[in-house]
Amino acid sequence: MEVLVEDIILAIDLGATNILYGVANVKGDILYKNVLATNSNLGANYVLSKLANIIERLLAEHNKKGQVKAVIVATPGPLSHLDKIVYNSPNLHWNRVAIKKELQARLNHPTLPIMIEKDTNMAVLGEYYFGQDRQYSNLIYITVSTGIGGGIIINDRLYRGANGGAGEIGHLVVKPNGERCGCGQYGCLEALASGRAIAKQAQERIIQVGFPHIGSKEVGELARQGNSLAIAILDEALDNLARGLANVVNLFNPNIMVLGGGVIEGLQDLWLDRLVEKVLGSVFKLNAQNLKIEMTKLGGDIGLYGCVAAYVFFKEGQRV
Repeated sequence: MEVLVEDIILAIDLGATNILYGVANVKGDILYKNVLATNSNLGANYVLSKLANIIERLLAEHNKKGQVKAVIVATPGPLSHLDKIVYNSPNLHWNRVAIKKELQARLNHPTLPIMIEKDTNMAVLGEYYFGQDRQYSNLIYITVSTGIGGGIIINDRLYRGANGGAGEIGHLVVKPNGERCGCGQYGCLEALASGRAIAKQAQERIIQVGFPHIGSKEVGELARQGNSLAIAILDEALDNLARGLANVVNLFNPNIMVLGGGVIEGLQDLWLDRLVEKVLGSVFKLNAQNLKIEMTKLGGDIGLYGCVAAYVFFKEGQRV
């Protein structure tokens, strides 16, 4: 199927904290974007209705000539690829939510295609297509934000696994008998190095000495000021993150590992050089050869770019 330059899509990046949504053309130009709080604590029905309202509003404003060709939604996983059911999402607190079916039931546009993909899969597609211009056949994208996740490109193809559950890098166990994770296991990478994990450590250790309402951003600010507790918290999180990423490198042997997400972007000056050094020093020398580890250049919009990439691949008849 031909991709027309005038085609536009509605792109939605559903996060545990915020919903980033926008309108984009197939060249990757983001024509409009906005962000709203997810309020996932109010339950799946509330969030799904909010998504439907966003879509209806965007269609009313941007589809006067019928140029909107699809709605593309990136959602936290685990997501079953075939039936588009979100299973036991520790960050959204959803279990067995048929997100595509539920959205279709709430919309008044039965012929409008809706594509659903796991958020980290969308992100790695965006990085592969727009961020790296398809120059690397084996690419891993890692997000460190509220949680930790990954997307995997192997030999120029998105790797989902048998049921769509691949890439749950945040649930690699890096510290047996460590902190309990939202998934129910102990010692997961996400429970030790995510924004939520850093905030939890800070609230337990720093709040006692006069720093209320502290999260990863505030921990970073305190570390830059020389606060020893903040430095210790970030050092522990960094060590665990490096351990997890080294496991990923040894498992997949990528050409490039791209990092993104609000937490690592906010701590880039404190973390990036040391993280790269720790990972490269922990993996097999063969896997370290010519390995690039860098921050995404797409910033917080990577999920929107991924939505565009997914649409283009689909229209071009490529398997993604």
